[in-house]
Amino acid sequence: MKAIVLPTTGPAEALVYTDLERPEPGPGQILIEVATAGLSFGDVQLRCGLYPHMPPLPFVTGYEAAGVVVGTGAGVPADWLGARVVVVTQGGCAAQYVASYTIFAARLPDSVSFETAIGIGVNYLTARILLRRAAPVARGATMIVYAAAGGVGSALVQLGKLDGAQVIGLAGSEAKCRFVRDLGADAVLQSGAGPLAGAVRGITGAAGAAVVFNSVGGTTLVDDLGMLGPFGQVVLYGMAGGPPAPDFMPAFLGAFGLSPALRLMSLESVAMSDPASMGQILQELVDLAAAGLITPKLHAVLPLAEAAAGHRLLESRQVMGKLVLAVS
Repeated sequence: MKAIVLPTTGPAEALVYTDLERPEPGPGQILIEVATAGLSFGDVQLRCGLYPHMPPLPFVTGYEAAGVVVGTGAGVPADWLGARVVVVTQGGCAAQYVASYTIFAARLPDSVSFETAIGIGVNYLTARILLRRAAPVARGATMIVYAAAGGVGSALVQLGKLDGAQVIGLAGSEAKCRFVRDLGADAVLQSGAGPLAGAVRGITGAAGAAVVFNSVGGTTLVDDLGMLGPFGQVVLYGMAGGPPAPDFMPAFLGAFGLSPALRLMSLESVAMSDPASMGQILQELVDLAAAGLITPKLHAVLPLAEAAAGHRLLESRQVMGKLVLAVS
């Protein structure tokens, strides 16, 4: 089979499109002939050696795939064979075939395309867990979403509105702001165009936000404290801008009177502690898409062989929605 392999960390050119042996499904696993795979900023971080849980190298990249089950391992019910599925795994998806445990898989109705399924994948799974387990947002409360035009950000906007929250999206350009507005956000602020805390307080009537979902980190976290209302929470689930700046902890302690909270969230924690829930949540999201309640936005569909071009596109910060790799 053809696959995208990372033999060593480095620039996008480090990715190798090569031939590998097709995997065999083990006990409890299905073998999927991959139609589409996904690209996200997590793939870029892994390629650069910055991912929090680096696998041993060389490594077949990709954490999500959609396709048809063409083989089953011991203990897998026969009705999986021939099923259309989407999976979120711990790697190996940027290939023509991938083996995955059934607990990480959701079945796709014919009305949900393989491209749409990848749009759901890691992005909506992460967003759903953020809203269900990391920081549930009460109906009518305000949530703020960083990088709201990105994969997880756009999913948070749609799912937050579905839950009845007031959603304020942050985006880095006028084009991205328009994109987030079209997703249904109640308000959109352009990052870097002026102080955010005052604008948020103006929108919320000085009440502040219940939750800030931050995938950037770096110097942004100090601003988040000014956006929160009493007992508000910052959820850091990515560090595209690097680790928290040194001035964050003094500012955090200085906001003691607001009783703020900081939570770190990684999808790996769910994969380790409650792996069966991942496939269940993924199935719920597929069902929402089939019902027309969520609509993943796709930025572009690239051939598998052009995965490196997809990485460069992600690094350019121009992607709005999801990048999809067409495999077969």
